[in-house]
Amino acid sequence: MDTVPVGPVATTSRARPVALGLLVAATVAFAVWRLGVAWGLGLSLLAYILVTVPRTVRTERLTELCFLHVKDTISATELHALRPALRRQRLDLFRRDLDPYLHGADPPWRSGPPKPGRFVTLKVAPTLWPRLRHVRAVTVRWAPLVPDDDRALLDRLRTDVADFLGVDRARVSRGILHPRRGRVTFTLPQ
Repeated sequence: MDTVPVGPVATTSRARPVALGLLVAATVAFAVWRLGVAWGLGLSLLAYILVTVPRTVRTERLTELCFLHVKDTISATELHALRPALRRQRLDLFRRDLDPYLHGADPPWRSGPPKPGRFVTLKVAPTLWPRLRHVRAVTVRWAPLVPDDDRALLDRLRTDVADFLGVDRARVSRGILHPRRGRVTFTLPQ
């Protein structure tokens, strides 16, 4: 007896982008055909901006929120505070005639808080306005100041990620661990 799948059949991961690309190309071609080149391409560009900007802004905001949960565990602020001193120490090895500029005050572009995108990466479901329930995976990089072989670090990170997602700690599973690169990926079951 043959089995028949019940419910909608899931498309493969490669079929969706191809279908979406064909749909976008057909929409742009139709707009150019009906409105002319300038109006058709202009409206297509406007539609693209209206679709991608909210998703990008919301994903960056979720990344910042996740970073606020894990920043103490991964020692991101301590590393960022040490960067000017480490840079000066490296430059002392190659001291030249640039002493007045290099060893003076830090340039204004080097100051400010650490960037959340350097330490946290989110994998989000393909929606226009992602929310916490759309986060599928969280990759966290920790600073070199944190000991690599610390198992308690992974437990604290797992707790912090679960707290960020608002789920029980048992639902968050550790996916991929790269101790040499100092990063770990936590996933949520579908």
